[in-house]
Amino acid sequence: MDEDVKTHLEAIGQWIAGYRLRTRHSQGLSHDERKQLHAVERSIQQLAGLGVSIPDELRQLKLQLSAKDVVDPTPQSTSERLTEVVEMVSALNTLRQAAKVLQNQLKAPGKGPITKRRYEVTLTELVQSGHLLPDDKLEFSWKKNGPVFEGKLRADGTLEAKTPSGWQAFDSLSAAATAIGDCSLNGWLHWSRINADGSRTTLKDIRAKFINQGAAK
Repeated sequence: MDEDVKTHLEAIGQWIAGYRLRTRHSQGLSHDERKQLHAVERSIQQLAGLGVSIPDELRQLKLQLSAKDVVDPTPQSTSERLTEVVEMVSALNTLRQAAKVLQNQLKAPGKGPITKRRYEVTLTELVQSGHLLPDDKLEFSWKKNGPVFEGKLRADGTLEAKTPSGWQAFDSLSAAATAIGDCSLNGWLHWSRINADGSRTTLKDIRAKFINQGAAK
């Protein structure tokens, strides 16, 4: 699967999972209890679909778990949900464009196998090529209006990130992003360089510039 398509699919899956969690009060059920409730509900649906009588023990377990699953009394405002929907639509449009490019590549006659794009680019390469400098200021953010974390590069391409527990060194952007965000995140997309004029450029865009310049040679 093309890396862009895979990345966007993962991001959309995380958004959907997060949205589902936010629609319910997280203090009602523990993580394991919620998984158990979902498993029980699936079992009941499967048994009902097969026309099999549902055991009383299974019904009772569902009732017990459902009773603890309290609906959040303070759901997100309409404007907050609308903002998230807009972000979701944008992600879907990007995914659609990436999928279309991949589809055209697969259909293109006489071009042989598709060459894998150089997504194995490292921070060291970007530093050595001058696309990034060791004193560049980096920032990580994965939520709109959410927390922002600092980062800085070493000359060897290692990333130092200010995590909730202090400064730590990481071998990759995604490893740092996942450690800070406590979920699987695309570091290239969520880490940005702070430019001299205060604007931000994602590391994904810097990587793309590096790749395109290499392809033009």
